[in-house]
Amino acid sequence: MAESLKIKYQNLLTKYGLDVHFIKGKVHYNSTAIFVVRSFMQSHKQVAIYGYNELTQQLMRDFIFELREVKYIVDDNVSNEDSGYTIISESEIKKYGIDGIILCCKEHVEEVAHRIINNVPNIHCIPFSSIYGTNAANMATVCDYHLINRLQLNINSSITINLQDMMDLMLKYIDIKDFNLAINVAKKLYKITKHKVIIWLIKDLEDLYQSMIDVAKKKSNNVLLLCLDGLKRVDMP
Repeated sequence: MAESLKIKYQNLLTKYGLDVHFIKGKVHYNSTAIFVVRSFMQSHKQVAIYGYNELTQQLMRDFIFELREVKYIVDDNVSNEDSGYTIISESEIKKYGIDGIILCCKEHVEEVAHRIINNVPNIHCIPFSSIYGTNAANMATVCDYHLINRLQLNINSSITINLQDMMDLMLKYIDIKDFNLAINVAKKLYKITKHKVIIWLIKDLEDLYQSMIDVAKKKSNNVLLLCLDGLKRVDMP
């Protein structure tokens, strides 16, 4: 069913021509990054993420489909909260048969990698920066939200209706797969424009958003649970 979500999402982009509107060169839509993640997942039986932080959330959201089989997050500093994942300690990596780890560390990446490899010799570690690039730790966590904040500020501070900023904001929410917020902006656009295409888009977004919730309910260990509603999970029962 998760695969059907990927198809639905791509069909939505194609149907409304939204893919051509997205900013080119955006760090997490780089084809090389997608290839790296897919290759790493396909070449390992059990991949885990090291670190439960904003880098992890960025990674999971950007590669929501590619990382859907991830079950474990390695972090000694957080409890096993209701995240949709099993949180394990570094000492339990071997116990759970993990043979590949994506390191979402903000610092001391090499030190962490050496420590893990010393304890589990056959494991492979890939740093967050190998996926996003050298400046990933600075870029990936802020690039989308800087743009979103700027658009929201422009909209809220303007005494006139800025349809272009509202359209850009809606597209950005669709781009980062925050469908609930995209729906909210689309509804505001429809009230102003009364454009039939927008109401069609709203219906398709609502269908896609509901499908994500349904999948998350059936697969509580799935990456989708973390990504619902912009990582806030406020709509989950």
